[in-house]
Amino acid sequence: MKPQLWDEVCDQIVAFSGAVNCNIFEYEPAAKRCVSLHGSENLKLVAPDLRLQLVDGSASEDNGIYDALRQAEPLKFQTEAFLIGAENNATIPSNAFRDAILEKTGAVSRNGARLNDIGPHLDAIALHLRQADNLPVDLVNTMNVLMPVIGKSIETSRIVRTLTRGYGALLDAFELLDFAAVICEANGSLVISNDRFRAMAHDGDSFVERDGAILTRYASDQPLLDKAIASSRHQGGPPGDAYTTLRRRSGKLPLVAKAAPIRDDHLGASQLTLLLILDPEDDARMNAKGLEAFGLLSPAELAVCEMLVKGSQTSEISTVRDTSIATTRSQIKSVSAKLRCTSRLDLLRL
Repeated sequence: MKPQLWDEVCDQIVAFSGAVNCNIFEYEPAAKRCVSLHGSENLKLVAPDLRLQLVDGSASEDNGIYDALRQAEPLKFQTEAFLIGAENNATIPSNAFRDAILEKTGAVSRNGARLNDIGPHLDAIALHLRQADNLPVDLVNTMNVLMPVIGKSIETSRIVRTLTRGYGALLDAFELLDFAAVICEANGSLVISNDRFRAMAHDGDSFVERDGAILTRYASDQPLLDKAIASSRHQGGPPGDAYTTLRRRSGKLPLVAKAAPIRDDHLGASQLTLLLILDPEDDARMNAKGLEAFGLLSPAELAVCEMLVKGSQTSEISTVRDTSIATTRSQIKSVSAKLRCTSRLDLLRL
């Protein structure tokens, strides 16, 4: 949750272990670099250039130890010599990067462990010590107890980081929608809204946002909106989309509002509703196909509307669609009611 504190954790490990440096990192084998690197103060002060090489992947001479760590038993603190199969620290093959770290930190040996047992990445800890091959028993025991906690914390950090990126991307997409969108609770309280919604609320032609709630300009529209939001939830049956229209003081065609339940199969029944609001008069953002995708009218009602726009009379629509005149009139009446059009002229304009 607070990645900036990881460096302090490394400093604390240095303090109780007697090490001269501690690094906790996530290594990406495919990219051959540390995607996140946390370290104690010593290395940051004396070797910032070496830290940068680990992050940008230019420390290629050190790739061998990461390959060895990936094959090592997880959560078991070992010397570097043991990890790569050398007899002791003195017989470790030459590695200019490793030698530079030891020289700049004043350490004699590098020791560490793999922290995770699954996944394509490598979570690891490295301690640079002043002694070579004989690790203090107390230090090994303490590290073996501590490492599962560190490992789970690193994994949690990665999950939080991934969720944060995903949430940010969703918010960006939410803002880019061409129509007003808001997520609200079942009682109508706003949780989050996009820029288009805020602009329409600021205009105030049909509704305003006040004290975290949507207030319609016409009092008689408020219960219709509240009912649409509430009826999309679990109330005596499965959740489903609900529609209403919101009249405008300007006399323009009413706004079309759709309330859809937010479902989550993993978390159970959600109490949130996605409310979408369209402006039928906004040619730049909405057209007939958009209304069709919005799911407001049935396919039969859309077909009737298309014939009305072409100038067909009710009797002609009835004949072409092989339905009774009463059915056609009922469909036109249903469309007018859904869109709150008071005349056929309004319906044709829409």
